[in-house]
Amino acid sequence: MLRRQRSRARRITILVLFVLAAPTPPSLLTGLPFILVGWLINTITYGVLVKKRRLVTDGPYAWCRNPFYFGTLLSDVGIFIAANPLRLQVAIAAAVYAVVQTIFYWQQIRREERDLLRIHGDAYRDYCARVPNRLLPSIRSALRNGGFRIRWSFQLALQNRVFTRFVGTAQWVTFLWGLYLWGGGRLWLAKAAYLCLTASPVAGNLNALLSAKPFLPTLVAGILLWFMFRIAEEASREETNTAPDCA
Repeated sequence: MLRRQRSRARRITILVLFVLAAPTPPSLLTGLPFILVGWLINTITYGVLVKKRRLVTDGPYAWCRNPFYFGTLLSDVGIFIAANPLRLQVAIAAAVYAVVQTIFYWQQIRREERDLLRIHGDAYRDYCARVPNRLLPSIRSALRNGGFRIRWSFQLALQNRVFTRFVGTAQWVTFLWGLYLWGGGRLWLAKAAYLCLTASPVAGNLNALLSAKPFLPTLVAGILLWFMFRIAEEASREETNTAPDCA
C-alpha cells in the first residue's frame, strides 16, 4: 500500500511538473546524465535482486542498502533539472516533491527493514553492520563487500519489470523534449495534439508523421517498446510463478 501511494504521488507530481516546465537545451542536456545514471543503477540492481527468496549483499547492495531508491532519486533529480528549475514554479514543485518523497521513502525503508529482519534474522543484522548506509553509496563499503562483483541476470531484470520502468522514464524525457520543441506555455499540449492528428496514419499522412518532428516517431516507438517489454515481463513472471520448486 505504501509503495503504491509513493508511486502515485510521484506520477501526480511529475504530471504537474509538465504543466509548469519550461525546458531549454542546457537544462535538458544537464538533466539527461542524471536520468541515465539513475536508470543504469536501477537496471543493474533489478538484475541481481531476488525478492524475498534470497538476501543479496554484493553488487549494488554492497554500495548501500537501497540502491534502487538511490537510482530513482538520481533519475527524478534529472527530470527536475531537465524541466528547468530556474523557473520558480518548477523549483516549488521540486521542493514539494522532495518533502513528500522523503516522508514516503523513510517510512517504506523502515517497513522493509523490519520485514527483512523478520525473514533473514541474523544474516540481515550482519549485512546492516557491514553496509551501514541506507541510501547514499559508499566506495569503502563497496570495496569491502564485493561491490564490483555483479551477477546480473536478464531474466531477473524482466521479472522485476525494470525495462518498462526505464522506457516510462524515457517517455517523460520525450515529453520534455516535445515541450521544448513547441516553445512551452499552456498551449504546447494543444500544439502536440494538433500535429499528432494532422500527421498521423489515421489522417493518411504517414510521411508527415515521420518527418515533421522527430518527437512524434520517438514517442510512438517508445509506446510500442513499452508494450513489448511489458508482454515479455508478464510472461517471465508467469513462468517463474508456475515453475516447480526444486529447493
